[in-house]
Amino acid sequence: MVSPCYFPNYGYNNFYSGVQTRVPQYSQPALTQGLPQYNRLQNYNYSGYFNQYQPANAAYYTQPINYTYSNLNNNIKLAESLLNEFNSQYPNLESFTMSELRSIKAQKYNPHSIQTTVLKGIADRDFEKMISYLNKRPNQRLMTFDEYLAMVKQEFATYNMGNCGERAYILHDRLNKTGIKNQAVIEISGNKNYNNHVFNVIGLAPDAVFNKPETWGPEAIVVDAWSNRIMKPQEAFNFYNHFFEYGQNNPMKVDNLDITKLFKPSVQTY
Repeated sequence: MVSPCYFPNYGYNNFYSGVQTRVPQYSQPALTQGLPQYNRLQNYNYSGYFNQYQPANAAYYTQPINYTYSNLNNNIKLAESLLNEFNSQYPNLESFTMSELRSIKAQKYNPHSIQTTVLKGIADRDFEKMISYLNKRPNQRLMTFDEYLAMVKQEFATYNMGNCGERAYILHDRLNKTGIKNQAVIEISGNKNYNNHVFNVIGLAPDAVFNKPETWGPEAIVVDAWSNRIMKPQEAFNFYNHFFEYGQNNPMKVDNLDITKLFKPSVQTY
């Protein structure tokens, strides 16, 4: 089976059949408790219509991100700017991993509904589309990070698809070019095929331990371009625990993805 959000290797068997159905798009950036309260997720009950995201209406900002922040409110502003910029560049980007997760949950909670059948068809179609470009990719470790980003941006433009890892790497590159140093790309994973996920964190404390979010500091903000959400660490992990169904029999593992070790070295050091 495929790990849905982050693909370190490529070349999967094409075992889904595609259908022509448009994917529902994501919500606008949701800020949880303690942050500005627009489009905040009200509860974590995914037994019903958990999959109903509203279309994203990205703000088309023309101002470049050219500031370095060092407190919580400023980090929130930076996170908002990052997502607005990303959504402006890629306003209708789809994700197989999101449609697959919706389908899995629908089959679990409402296995005989028409909605579940439709969501399964969407996931099947999106897998076909995703495999059509993943199978063409060269070995990631033979590419520099810049070469990888150029490839991903071309895929976004050609296929209108991008999963969590690709999105997080683009935000990571933007943060590096802006001069933000206290940031990281984090991967969480469990023992199921569908609950690997990658996202960005900014405002990390100097002594932050990556697998202990409680050490990330009071200024840390999770920026998730896949779910289109901005959250404080504990709120983010509450969300991920529910959304990806981590638990006693499926514990969450947290790792820092070191870009310098995932790609061919280049002149630019990340």
